[in-house]
Amino acid sequence: MFLPPYEQSILSCDWSKTFYSLVVDETTDRGTDKSLVIILKYKHPYTQTVKEESLGILEVEDASSLGQKTLNMNYLKKLGIPLNQMIGIGFDNAFVNMGARTGLGALLTAGIFASHASKQLPEGLEPMLRDFINYVANSPERIV
Repeated sequence: MFLPPYEQSILSCDWSKTFYSLVVDETTDRGTDKSLVIILKYKHPYTQTVKEESLGILEVEDASSLGQKTLNMNYLKKLGIPLNQMIGIGFDNAFVNMGARTGLGALLTAGIFASHASKQLPEGLEPMLRDFINYVANSPERIV
């Protein structure tokens, strides 16, 4: 089976040890056909070099942020690139990308950055937060 050079490089990468960032841009041709360009930037775990690979141009059927999220996730899954290893995303200022709650960036990164950040929290923080939540939940003012 023939694979383009970028797919050979990507498939040879151990994604459990590699973090990456995406650059995503949507373009429209002369008509109304929309396409999505995806660029992957990562540090190859074996060669220790920073690589930037164009993952291709995908045809967009649903131009909404949810449609683009599904397209991105399915394509990354097809290439064997786990979404939980993503540490950054970049795109232009189109509203479909930049919306704080429903933009592509917000949809793709929901839970991912929180997951990475929670690994850096001090060990004693969890019991303290649990005690605080129990205190507030069992507060006499709340019970009344």
